[in-house]
Amino acid sequence: RNIIKMININILKNCYQSLEAKFDECEEYVKTWLSYQVLWDIQPKNIYDRLGDDMEKWQQLMNELKAGRKTFDNNETEKIFGSIVIDYSAVQSKINNKYDAWHKEIMNKFALQTNDGMKNFYRVISEARNHLENNSLENSSTDIVAFITEIQTVKNNLKAWQNDMDKYKNSKKILDRQRFHFPPDFTNMDQMESEWSKFKQI
Repeated sequence: RNIIKMININILKNCYQSLEAKFDECEEYVKTWLSYQVLWDIQPKNIYDRLGDDMEKWQQLMNELKAGRKTFDNNETEKIFGSIVIDYSAVQSKINNKYDAWHKEIMNKFALQTNDGMKNFYRVISEARNHLENNSLENSSTDIVAFITEIQTVKNNLKAWQNDMDKYKNSKKILDRQRFHFPPDFTNMDQMESEWSKFKQI
C-alpha cells in the first residue's frame, strides 16, 4: 500500500508541475499581448525627444517596428497550449489598427528627419565642391594658406561625411522596404550620390 501511495503522490506531483509549467507558458504568451498597451500610453513626443537627430537610433526603431508586427500580423486568432485555448481575436484588430497608426506617424517623422538631413548634407557638399572648384593654386587671387587649410579641413571631415552618406542611403532603403510614399519634394538619392561622387573626385 505504501508503494502504491508513493507512486500516486509522485504522479499527482508531476501532474501539478506540468500544469504549472503550462500556466507559466500561457502567462508569458499573454504578456506579449499586454505589452502592446504601451501604444495607448506613450506620447510620440517622448519618443522623438529620446531619439533626437540620431539617425542610427531612428533606423533601429523603424526596423523594430517592422519586426514587431510578426506577433499579431497573421491569419490566426488563437493560441493553443494543450487544453488551454487563448482567443486573441478581440484584441488583434484593435492592436493592428493602433500599430498601423503608430507606424505611419513614426515613419512620417523618420522620413522628415531623413529628408531634412539629406537636404542639409547636399547643401554642405555642394558648397564645399563649388568652393574647391572656384579656388585653385593657379588662381592668383587665391589665398594659398587659407586654401590649403580648407583642403585639410575637408579631408578631416571626409570620413564623417562618408558615414553620413551611408546613413542616409540606409534610411532611404528602410523607407523603400516599408513602402513609404515619398512626397514630390523628397531629396533625390541619385542626385545626392552624383554630387557626392563629384565632390570626392575633387
